[in-house]
Amino acid sequence: MMAPPACGSLPAHPGECRFAGPLSPDSLMMAHNILERELSQALYTGGLAGVVAKNTARALNVHFREEEQTVFPLISLIPWLPGGRALPEAEDVQILNYRLAAAMPGLLEDHRIVTETFMDIAEASRTGDGGRLARFSDLLRLHMRTEEQIHFPAAILTGETLEAGLEGHRSLRLYFRML
Repeated sequence: MMAPPACGSLPAHPGECRFAGPLSPDSLMMAHNILERELSQALYTGGLAGVVAKNTARALNVHFREEEQTVFPLISLIPWLPGGRALPEAEDVQILNYRLAAAMPGLLEDHRIVTETFMDIAEASRTGDGGRLARFSDLLRLHMRTEEQIHFPAAILTGETLEAGLEGHRSLRLYFRML
């Protein structure tokens, strides 16, 4: 069996790196899958809600794939922080950090645009056919807050910590012993 390629040799979608295995943590992928499923159901509501859902689906598909290629790989490296495992190749982590730094302004802009446009329309359509879209709006709002408050900072901190060659912090080692 051949070893997976290093991140630096991968095309746009990383797939696997030799140091990380799958680069999309299951819980994060499941959150995206749930949102996509909810949105796809809203596509069939018709009317304004259906049009909004269709336009949102296109934008979110691109946005989610970008997160899966930039944010998720670094989050998948969190277990390397407490030490006890060989650190990933510095060049691979640098590539992941570069991808994230390049993508972050666009990811945050996507969140801003969704908040300013889609959320207003979803709020206005909380009754009738728009009820499904309003429920999706609530889920998406929570998801974006979680990304901005937890996922994005965790990815940045993980990448910078590993790139600096640090093996982690005492509190992280204690946390991973509890798992």
